[in-house]
Amino acid sequence: MDLKKFHTNDTPRVYVACLGAYNAGKYVGEWVNADSCLAETVKELTQKWHAIGGHEYGDEWAIHDHEFGLAWVGGENPDLEKVGELGEALQEHGDAFAAYLSYVDTYGRDIWEIVSEFEEDYAGDDTETNTAQEYAEDVGLIDFGKSNPLAYCIDWNHAYKELGFFNVGGYNFRERH
Repeated sequence: MDLKKFHTNDTPRVYVACLGAYNAGKYVGEWVNADSCLAETVKELTQKWHAIGGHEYGDEWAIHDHEFGLAWVGGENPDLEKVGELGEALQEHGDAFAAYLSYVDTYGRDIWEIVSEFEEDYAGDDTETNTAQEYAEDVGLIDFGKSNPLAYCIDWNHAYKELGFFNVGGYNFRERH
């Protein structure tokens, strides 16, 4: 799966549907940005729907679609604050963060804690060989600047795994210990 293509760096959106209208056989809803204003936006939508459809439409809503790909935080009635925070984090960190979210357990966790872990764990989108070589040199395990014939005898693909890296959708991360 190529995770680099399922999300853009624009603010992800959600489709908020009016449940009263849906239950009455009508499909009423809107695509809105999933950002820090999401809860207020949904409140404004439900007021608008109530003005249009009266008590039949009510003030119940559901998320019927989204642009979060594999990073969705779940369900038709998620915590709107959490969805807004996730949308902003995806906008800031893009596809690499979306790939990370598809790998880590996010259930019940604070989005900003996950963002912090992502920032620590993210190792770029270079090849596994280059990622392992750069890390080994950065932490002083090997020095490519000096004439060191052993540096060229290492199986860097194997070293990548031994050094605790993993790859999701073309993005490299360090395992948390």
